[in-house]
Amino acid sequence: MGKSEKELYEQLISDNSTENIVTNKPVFFIDKVFNVHPNYETTSPFWCLGNLRDMGAEEILRNYVINKSVAQNVKLTVPVRKMVIRHGNPESMRLFGKWDYKNYILNKYCRAL
Repeated sequence: MGKSEKELYEQLISDNSTENIVTNKPVFFIDKVFNVHPNYETTSPFWCLGNLRDMGAEEILRNYVINKSVAQNVKLTVPVRKMVIRHGNPESMRLFGKWDYKNYILNKYCRAL
């Protein structure tokens, strides 16, 4: 069932890690208007790598590799701890898996930028 946000907040409050989602075998999601997103999380604008029609595949891939989407860049450069402090709720009993909670906090952080 997961852990409460309160438990995860306490665990992650000291987590200074960052993460690079770039892999050697990326998978992408292309929406109906040809916006490209890494197939990692939501298709929110802050995950968008660009528009395939306007930019072409080479530039989209370059954007992926250099972590150019806002969410990729945040995930790579902002420690989990900072996002949890800013957007976590240390009193919440809502249940999350750890991966889901970290992405929930990341998405809240990106929306606030």
